[in-house]
Amino acid sequence: MLTEFQIAWMQNAPGQAVNRDFVGGFQCVDVPKNYVQHIFANTVWQQVWPGAGNAKDMLFTFSPDFLIQILNDPSDPSQIPLPGDIVVWAGTGDGGLNPFGHIAVCVDADVNGVDVIQQDGFLQVPMFRARLGYTNAGTGPVTGWLRPFFDPAPPPPVAELAPNERIAGTSEVNQRSDPRTNAPVVRVIPAGSREAWNGYVRGDTVDVGGGNASPLWFADSVGFASVLFFDPANVDGLPDLTPARSVPEHTSEPILAGIDVSQHQAGADLSSIPADFALIKATEGVDFRDPSLLDHLAGARAGGRRIGFYHLARADTPENTVHAEAQTFLEATRTLLRPGDLVALDWEPSNPADPSWALDWLTRVRVGTGAIPLIYMNQDTVNTRDWSRVEQEFPLWMAAYPLGKQPIEGHSPDTAGPKIPTSWAAGFRAWQYTASGRMPGFDGNLLLDVFYGVASDWDSLGAAPV
Repeated sequence: MLTEFQIAWMQNAPGQAVNRDFVGGFQCVDVPKNYVQHIFANTVWQQVWPGAGNAKDMLFTFSPDFLIQILNDPSDPSQIPLPGDIVVWAGTGDGGLNPFGHIAVCVDADVNGVDVIQQDGFLQVPMFRARLGYTNAGTGPVTGWLRPFFDPAPPPPVAELAPNERIAGTSEVNQRSDPRTNAPVVRVIPAGSREAWNGYVRGDTVDVGGGNASPLWFADSVGFASVLFFDPANVDGLPDLTPARSVPEHTSEPILAGIDVSQHQAGADLSSIPADFALIKATEGVDFRDPSLLDHLAGARAGGRRIGFYHLARADTPENTVHAEAQTFLEATRTLLRPGDLVALDWEPSNPADPSWALDWLTRVRVGTGAIPLIYMNQDTVNTRDWSRVEQEFPLWMAAYPLGKQPIEGHSPDTAGPKIPTSWAAGFRAWQYTASGRMPGFDGNLLLDVFYGVASDWDSLGAAPV
């Protein structure tokens, strides 16, 4: 009979990507390691498999304090695994398609095959339900299965991890003097060691493959170690000890004053509204071109304004791939762009995609235009997500309204309130400081912005022949 913990794991596992040993991305061996940590209280997977090894090895490298081994007898068709068992396939032999074997958690079984929860390490597919035979071309034959051992005695208890404690992985971990990948090693942390940390900081991004990358490093009085080499690989319950970054104060620096417009400002005559620049919405998602784009552009060109085009990301449906959205923007602006025109990505708080999606879009558009795109976000979005990979290459255009909806007459950033610091490495290059701007030449509200720099600074970020 399954325990409530086994049932809960089977219900929640599909769709999750697990990399418990931090080796090779989402491998099949990570599934049972994740499984045992959920079904055995106060247990880490290294206790269950002190020898670990490849998938085919795990039938023999387990601890008998947790699992019972049942070897498969092909001559006995009545011998089948039970729900909750961990099934092991032998692999296809050295030089074959899969010499490492395969391992998965049984959900149900009959004489013809096994319904399992597994991960595909070759294609990097997170946990999913599948039906496998007792012999398959990619797995070889079943050699046996492991049955979790709950009765009569529970597994030996392990003291629960404190909020600041993490367990080192299966390999030694280098602790460094600074949160940099090339910093000197000040200590070698043994595999499986239980470590207490003072907090975490942001540093160099560590990439262990399989989509696992992070700029976060645990910190203590000795030094720093990447979170990716510990379990759990998160910073929950730990304070952020990253030294505060100073945000440049631009009040004494030259600025350009401008507006940004979309169909919501249809009819605005950009040739007459006072502005140094106009940031014009071009596209949204994969099938929307702003109906006011050409009118706004004609007015801004006629008024001698500097021009920027922006795209509103809609990465909330499967067809809205980063490639499709980048192509939508590039195709809509290709004949409109002139040297020195800016481009930007509008990233709204409701956008569900990972920052890596934004990085990919910005990179594609940089290649397609020769410009260095800006990314537009509000303060909360900037400060609550990990943008470290983006901020290394692309400037920030931040939306923050210190005066809320209070109307602001004319270009008055200094009267809008103080600049609001962000965690962006270089602060922000442009600031949208109100959505309630009032300007001669338009009866409604306008979005008012400042760009920190002079015309040549704008042009240096702008489009170039590609």
